[in-house]
Amino acid sequence: MITSKNNKGLEKTGNTSSVTADSFEPASKDEIQTSRLHLRVMPAGWIYACVLLILMVSAMINVMNLLVLLFGLMIGPFAFSIFFAWNSLRGIQLVRHIPQRVEAGEPFSVEINLTKTQGLTSGWALTVEDYVHPLESDTPVPGFHPRVWFLRAVSGHTIQGNYRAMIAQRGRYRFGALKLSTRFPLGLFELNRFFVHDADLIVFPRLGKLNVRRDSPSFVAPNSQTMWKSRTNMQGSEYHSLRDFRPGDNPRWIHWRTTARVGEPMIREFDDHQRQKVLVVLDPWIPEAPTLHETDRVELAVSCATTLCTHFTRSGHAEVQLLIGGPTIEVVQGMSSHVLLQRMLDLLATAHPSSNTSLNDLLRRTSSSVRDDTQMLIISTRTGPVDNSRYESSPLSNNRRKTNTSNARSDRRVKFLRVGSHEFSECYQLR
Repeated sequence: MITSKNNKGLEKTGNTSSVTADSFEPASKDEIQTSRLHLRVMPAGWIYACVLLILMVSAMINVMNLLVLLFGLMIGPFAFSIFFAWNSLRGIQLVRHIPQRVEAGEPFSVEINLTKTQGLTSGWALTVEDYVHPLESDTPVPGFHPRVWFLRAVSGHTIQGNYRAMIAQRGRYRFGALKLSTRFPLGLFELNRFFVHDADLIVFPRLGKLNVRRDSPSFVAPNSQTMWKSRTNMQGSEYHSLRDFRPGDNPRWIHWRTTARVGEPMIREFDDHQRQKVLVVLDPWIPEAPTLHETDRVELAVSCATTLCTHFTRSGHAEVQLLIGGPTIEVVQGMSSHVLLQRMLDLLATAHPSSNTSLNDLLRRTSSSVRDDTQMLIISTRTGPVDNSRYESSPLSNNRRKTNTSNARSDRRVKFLRVGSHEFSECYQLR
């Protein structure tokens, strides 16, 4: 479901707010292709044309000067309307700015800049209509027909308009052609032109609320390392070395005194045992003939995995790994950073369920790379009661038992959360 709210175009002034490159993806003028002008006669135009035809035939049959005069007076506005509409669309350039990523169900803004480079007069009563469709389909999204109205476009000036929209379903979407049209001045004709510029938008899953209380049995096991380390604890930890700042590093761990002394950003390197190691496994299983309820379960699981990954990548110095099942198994891992989070969001936005995947096969993919001190969360949509054997007998758990002296300690680091269970509801809720 997509909804939109349209705003009128406003001429740019020195007080307009700037748009950063991180927030918006501007369209390149070289990539924009324009179509030829298309003329569509409106119902009022057909009536007007019929009246003209009747007058012309009557004047020819009856040879009446009054009818000829009336025909001449009416043909002038008819031709002028076409000329004025053509001149209004002449020399128009459109540039669209869209966010790179948005959250499902959250409103976002699309900015459209209109520039008139040539024309005998200004452009009047211009309407820009936008279209969007899923990346894997050419069918436009139903209900998404936002329009931005520009009252006047002065030659040599740029005016700005925007509209608000919301996309309720995660995925990758493509903004297609922009339709520019006008019916000015008499509404007899609609002259339109299409500006083809494809721009993609990633809609990542909705974020929810986690139960991160330290006394929660859902995420914290007795006598084990706490999964949810506070930021203050990490900030007070000892570091063993300094290194140059690299793209993707968390700015929170910049050593400012050394940075000020050497003149270049320096990042703190922490001891390996202090790092929080987390593995989030998403098992989006679905039956071959799913119901609406089962489809919602998958979306809830994806939303939960997204919330967990967002929490861990923003919580500080942690090694986070995401494993996504489905038709193809996707793996992404790294130290907590904005870059890692964006990669995870991109994969979760396009995660597809499957009915042919095995949980053991899913865990086997990462059995060799997960260390003993890694906290593992398995989020699964599989039906039936939660059976520990589903994951305790997996290659990953077997690998952990070989290297751990205490099986109980190893088992406490693995948490199986089945969507729909009471335990899952206590751990996670949608906003």
